[in-house]
Amino acid sequence: MQYTCDHYASLDDIGHFAVALMKLRSDSEQLHAGLFFRDEDDVLKVLHLAFHYDLRLDVPSHKYVWVDVPLDEISKQHLAAACLEVFENNPAGIPYSISRDGASLSESGIFCAEYPYSGLTCSTFVMEFLHSQGFFFVDTGSWLKTPEDKEWQKMIVQALRYHSNAGDQYINDQLKQLEKGVSRFTPEEVCAAAGFPYDSWPVGRFEVKAQAKELKRYVKKHRHNTQH
Repeated sequence: MQYTCDHYASLDDIGHFAVALMKLRSDSEQLHAGLFFRDEDDVLKVLHLAFHYDLRLDVPSHKYVWVDVPLDEISKQHLAAACLEVFENNPAGIPYSISRDGASLSESGIFCAEYPYSGLTCSTFVMEFLHSQGFFFVDTGSWLKTPEDKEWQKMIVQALRYHSNAGDQYINDQLKQLEKGVSRFTPEEVCAAAGFPYDSWPVGRFEVKAQAKELKRYVKKHRHNTQH
């Protein structure tokens, strides 16, 4: 069964919680995912993992679009409060890694790493956040790997090497994971999966493919329309 992916551009319409997505640069295909929520003063914020140990709480740019998560308002209020807990309980940030193996968030929002190489990307941060609160919307066990995933992962390891404070051992551990082969969860796939009906969760990569493609097209078009 096919589902539509309901995505929106007007940030004023966001309630207590939603997932966020934007195109980082007009000259890049890369998208970036995060979490929209309203704080105690009803101010819209975006919580996102920008890069290695760079967990940010920002006022969102108009370049973002958002996907509604099909949960009741009480659950969304809970998730909004949990976003603040994650930010406050990880003052040193969260490591950025191509492998989410052994990486998780506790229910109280504390990042836990089982292995030295464990970490998250912007999209697996969104995924692990919702999973930590009991909303298992991604079928991680059946997520297929693709050759394109490996090319992206090579680029990320190089970025960690030259544009972060990651040490040699961390880089070597990332390279070992790259050689082993790890799944990639793209921002558009994770955000599209979060928009699937609750009774269809968890969803796999094949199920979400069409919606993710549609969502990426929408984000790119929105980015083009707002770049000026």
